[in-house]
Amino acid sequence: GGGEEVRAAAAAAAARGSGYAVLQDRWFTEYDAAGAMTTVQAAVASCRARAACAGFFTKGSPPSDEDSDSIYVWFATGVETAAEAGYTAWQVEAAAGSAYQ
Repeated sequence: GGGEEVRAAAAAAAARGSGYAVLQDRWFTEYDAAGAMTTVQAAVASCRARAACAGFFTKGSPPSDEDSDSIYVWFATGVETAAEAGYTAWQVEAAAGSAYQ
């Protein structure tokens, strides 16, 4: 699948120090049905704390302020994404010391 490009994008984002990559018009095909209202930064931290979390997605465009604007997100339980207009996915790097099996 497109996992290699996604991982490369995430690696590039990590090199910039953000720890995540924004994938416009994409969503994760496997996710927790129960979403949550949160900020992007809090969602990234929450996702990185869980080994099984690959990222999260939301409907619509990314918020202008990732620190304070709350958005409704769904957390991914798998790494595969799919193209879907009107969604934004965040591919999150695993926290230091953990790795995908």
